[in-house]
Amino acid sequence: MEPIFEQFVRDLTGGFQVPFWAPMLVSLGLVLAFIALNAMFMIWLERKICGRIQRRMGPMLTGPKAWARFSMWTGGWFQTPCDSVKLLLKEDIIPAQVDRFGFMLAPVLVFMAALAVYVPLPISSTSYAQSAPIVVAVADLDIGLLYVVAITTLTILAILTAGWASNNKYSLLGGMRAGVQILSYEIPMLFALMGPMVLAGSLSLGDLVLVQHAGLFGVPLLGWFLVPSFLGAVVYLICAVAETNRPPFDMPEAEQELVAGFSTEYTAMRFAMFYLAEFSNTFVVCMIFTAVFLGGWTLPGFIPPSSLNLGFFTLPYFDLLAGMAIFFAKAYAVVLLLMWIRWTFPRLRPDHLMTFGWKFLLPLSFVNLLVCIVLAAIQQIYFGGNPG
Repeated sequence: MEPIFEQFVRDLTGGFQVPFWAPMLVSLGLVLAFIALNAMFMIWLERKICGRIQRRMGPMLTGPKAWARFSMWTGGWFQTPCDSVKLLLKEDIIPAQVDRFGFMLAPVLVFMAALAVYVPLPISSTSYAQSAPIVVAVADLDIGLLYVVAITTLTILAILTAGWASNNKYSLLGGMRAGVQILSYEIPMLFALMGPMVLAGSLSLGDLVLVQHAGLFGVPLLGWFLVPSFLGAVVYLICAVAETNRPPFDMPEAEQELVAGFSTEYTAMRFAMFYLAEFSNTFVVCMIFTAVFLGGWTLPGFIPPSSLNLGFFTLPYFDLLAGMAIFFAKAYAVVLLLMWIRWTFPRLRPDHLMTFGWKFLLPLSFVNLLVCIVLAAIQQIYFGGNPG
């Protein structure tokens, strides 16, 4: 992202030299703003989807009344900002018998993991004023896929810390359930992601997208790894729901049994940090699914120009903007799918949840990896290496 930011500033200021720390600081600010605004939008959207599935209208009273008259989808826009202000103003209560250090550290760890995981996620590419296309990400790491899997496991430590430090049996049970569930579904998820990694021959998320755009066996329509690695895509999506503790895999927060699970003792902004991280992680897994299985910011046969001449004005970075629009359209489509799953299927029993992960998803992920290895060998032998 640094070359794009530096070129953009030079174009605006006529040659100003950007300090070395500026791109990272701007990236951090953009990611923080996106996490907050996107979480508020997703909470509003989930309430609307929930209402539509249950034949209700969802939030309608907060926000401009004129908008609410048009449709159920235009009401209640300010509900989530109002809830955010409420959480900011509520008293931050720390129970007397908790482990204060662990209790205060857990929500910080959860939020740090939710923030750090955005680093290698690519959202577009651009060739404007560049000698070659540049992937737009905070940092296009060569081990991006491995980095994402490693960072997401930090959530286990944070949730276990929250459950143990709360000195509450319900919180401890919720934390232990979350740890076991995440560990159990992390393994088939990793093997599901190994299939596309073998097909692309790279751990970089940017490379995975570029390889999909080139096509498999010389056929662009086979480029999206959703086609050759369909089993892996299904396994990943199921594991992603379990990883984010969303229904029907929300055993760590089963309110009929555990009140609110590991977050029972948390109030105000500490509780909000858990809630914010949950929706942020939900969108992250959808972004990963988009990059790994849906071709990221690309469409078969479509290559946008680096700039668009509108007659009276030339729009720079058009390929970047078009790629971002495509990428986020795909990601929000996956978000809608996860919301539909949440409000459709009943919660699983703990033993069924473990059995499903170890006895069904893990063998399916092995089968998917074997298929991808065979396809990669065919590509290597008969078509001259990886698609990219």
